[in-house]
Amino acid sequence: MRLLPSVKDIGAALAQVLRRFFPVVVAALGATACAMIMLEDHDSSLALTKALMACVLGVPWLFALSLMHERLLRDWRGMMLVILGVLLVVIYDLGLQVVPSSFPLRHVERFFLLLAGAHCLAAIAPFLGRREPAAFWQFNKALFLRFLLGALYAAVLYVGLALALLSMDKLLGLKFEGEIYGHLWVLITGLFHPLFFLAGVPRDFEALEAEPGYPVGLRRFVQFVLVPLVAVYLAILYVYAAKILFTWHLPNGWVALPVLILAVVGILAALLLQPIRTRAEFRWTDGFILWFYRLLLPLTFLLMLSIGRRIHDYGVTEHRYFTAILALWLPVTCLLFAWRHDRSIKWIPASLGALCLITAFGPWSAFSISYRSQHLRLMNQLQQLGVLRDGRVIARRQTVNQPVYEELRSTLDYVLSHHDPAALDPLMTGFKEWKPYASSVGDDSRNDRYSAYNRTWTFLRLVGLESGSSRTYDVTLRLAPPGIVVTDAAAFITYHEYSGWSQEIAVIVPDGSVTIESTKDSNHLRLSSHGDRVDVDWAAFFAGKISSGGNPSQAIDVREKTFSAVDLTLHKTIGGHQVAFVVTRAFLFKDSSEKMDSVRNISFFTIVTPAK
Repeated sequence: MRLLPSVKDIGAALAQVLRRFFPVVVAALGATACAMIMLEDHDSSLALTKALMACVLGVPWLFALSLMHERLLRDWRGMMLVILGVLLVVIYDLGLQVVPSSFPLRHVERFFLLLAGAHCLAAIAPFLGRREPAAFWQFNKALFLRFLLGALYAAVLYVGLALALLSMDKLLGLKFEGEIYGHLWVLITGLFHPLFFLAGVPRDFEALEAEPGYPVGLRRFVQFVLVPLVAVYLAILYVYAAKILFTWHLPNGWVALPVLILAVVGILAALLLQPIRTRAEFRWTDGFILWFYRLLLPLTFLLMLSIGRRIHDYGVTEHRYFTAILALWLPVTCLLFAWRHDRSIKWIPASLGALCLITAFGPWSAFSISYRSQHLRLMNQLQQLGVLRDGRVIARRQTVNQPVYEELRSTLDYVLSHHDPAALDPLMTGFKEWKPYASSVGDDSRNDRYSAYNRTWTFLRLVGLESGSSRTYDVTLRLAPPGIVVTDAAAFITYHEYSGWSQEIAVIVPDGSVTIESTKDSNHLRLSSHGDRVDVDWAAFFAGKISSGGNPSQAIDVREKTFSAVDLTLHKTIGGHQVAFVVTRAFLFKDSSEKMDSVRNISFFTIVTPAK
């Protein structure tokens, strides 16, 4: 008995994988190569990002078409089908619409939608036009278990090899760059796992149809884990439904999540129990499946009311669109399976896969309908605020209440980041300071200026809309031609950016004698040196910059003021060192009484010199 497989056995398995799934292996190689290059060069260029997404999508898509070619269309038609699949992957790569250094979020969401559809197609591809319920279930069980086993092997292999590299570094003095661990992970997940998975894909479908086996562990998992979870969610949701009937209030929008969780867990349990529902010793499984769908059916109408209310109040977004689609799909599925146990479970992946493809493109797609809905909602909001006239935005300084302000800001962020960064340009032709969006693939320096976040705040500032409870100020430091600060030759200069949401420690003197630490309070930093600590209070520092003598009527609008380096330099002394903080950029929030509220994001240099 051999402990390890021979090179001959590995070569034979690899050759079989290449014969069966050559396009899939090429797509996995392409994805791995793109990820390796991006990791090595820290490059997120548009061409590589597009190629990576196309290759990742190509793996399940070409896997499904290869299975169809292998079993259903073994002649030239099957070969042409695979070639057509390769062409569609290339077209998808070339057809991605991009902005400098990033994608609109709709492309990311469409990518995952198509990825889900490709996986659904792979589940049913070898069984199109064939009624083989046992083989269908056994085939997908084999794929699922093979994927999990491959993931376990990949994780163990990565941890073992990573520790081996670390041991060679610590014990033998062999230095490795930090990126080697990332490369190792990409190689294992991008090549080893797909090849291992493909080597275990069944090909004898007749044997699968005759396979009577059912894992005992799987039945126990469903019986003692999934079924109790279904019971818990059913009890919660029916109690909530009774509360709605008693109080006569429309359902909370949050109810969609538990209903969908119930549907996912229950349908998964029903699918896993499908092969044994007709066995006499497991008669309870048939009753569970039928009554699950019967009890889920009324809750789908609760889901419809919930998502309908959200759409009525806030318009359509991609997430609400997909929830509405599922709210329509679930009652149809319940009606199909609630009274007959001979329905084919292929309906579930087939219908979901079809919905993924149908809703991904076209004027009826999630992205087109969401954009039209939110753009119309934005126009109505601007009209109600009185800043829209003859299709153009006009300046009208006013303070609006916080909910209205946040609703407008959220709509602006969504339209600009998810769909069209240039959506506001036709409305802003009357503002010279507004810079029209220009998509320039080769100019990544525009990314910050044209980010949705900055354009949203610029729009609100130019139009003159302010919140009744807080306002934002973008403090910008412009450098004078002669220079910023004259430093001693022995000075140590470092640059830092922090948001205050996480604690980080940075060394600002090479020997580690002086450090700065961010705190969970975004208004403060902490200087440390040999046990001594000195706090830096940003809120107090900026308070004197945005108001005059504490008199709100004389407050300085720092959005329209340029500060010198001297104005924005804060000095502290600690441990025999003098530390100067030279602020280059900060986002400040002020409340309605003109008092400093908080400092959210800040960029600065630290200049450390010996104390005099």
